[in-house]
Amino acid sequence: MFVGIKKFPRITEMMRNIYVNMQKGMELMFLDWQVKGVIKKEINCKILAFELIAMAEGVMLVSGFSKGTDLSEVGKDLVKSTLERICV
Repeated sequence: MFVGIKKFPRITEMMRNIYVNMQKGMELMFLDWQVKGVIKKEINCKILAFELIAMAEGVMLVSGFSKGTDLSEVGKDLVKSTLERICV
């Protein structure tokens, strides 16, 4: 998929814009949550946003090719694990 996307500059640029905007939006949301005391002050919000985007993309890809993987169950566990790690 990655090789296919890279062959088409317009699609590559479109995907880049989507991910950049998602990361910026999530980073701003996490920074706001830090100010409000919801998530730990030592969390790097930019890295957290990147991590969650990468994790979500990977989970969707892997679950699409993994027989018997229940995306809704895996998703719940990943969200719970992430919240336990980042929340105050």
